[in-house]
Amino acid sequence: MNSERGFSLLETMLALLIMLMILLSVAQLFGMSIAVNHAADDITQVTSLASEMMEQLKFRGYDGLTAGGSLAADTSGYFDTPSLDADAAAEFTRRWLLTDNGDHMRIDVRVIAAAESQGVIKETTVTSIVADR
Repeated sequence: MNSERGFSLLETMLALLIMLMILLSVAQLFGMSIAVNHAADDITQVTSLASEMMEQLKFRGYDGLTAGGSLAADTSGYFDTPSLDADAAAEFTRRWLLTDNGDHMRIDVRVIAAAESQGVIKETTVTSIVADR
């Protein structure tokens, strides 16, 4: 009977393999966390840009708005391509549609992020109404 104490090579290799599997799982979680944070940042920026344009259009009032535009295509005077970094290329496409319904103007603003995050395009559409006084 062997009375020596310690770990055998097999036990050591098995422990190292288990530790390696745990470390790889944690590393994968860090990568997923970074991707999810980036996607959340895009959603926040898209929503902020949509709200900003909505406030600008509502501030003009009913008489300052002209019906027109499109949410599906770039229409002259009813779209822009803002960038949050002055030196960067356009990061977003922002379109708005103004619909005159007689006694009120319906405002729809759609913002689309230019870059996909994990194969998903980030976009939002907000709607409001400006009444004729």
